[in-house]
Amino acid sequence: MGESPFMEMNEMLWQRQAQLQQRWLRLWQAGEPSAHPRALAGWWCGLREWLAVPFDLARHQHAASVRAGLLPCSLLESQRFERQLGLLERLALGQLARQA
Repeated sequence: MGESPFMEMNEMLWQRQAQLQQRWLRLWQAGEPSAHPRALAGWWCGLREWLAVPFDLARHQHAASVRAGLLPCSLLESQRFERQLGLLERLALGQLARQA
């Protein structure tokens, strides 16, 4: 028996949080000045992923609704949803939004 959609989302959220914590820890542990730009880039990437979590959860919820039969299994509908959500992500996050 597969995991429930709630458990999958919870697991994804914990994985993202652990990745972000590791990147922040590396930023503070960077001892020599030449390592700071690389650590800062890792922190920036981690922040970008953390801010994108609500949008990933929306995508996951949409997919779960399609699998459950609550939404039509249509490529056109999925494309429209992804386009609208991508636009919303770019408007909300600006430069921190992920690029396709």
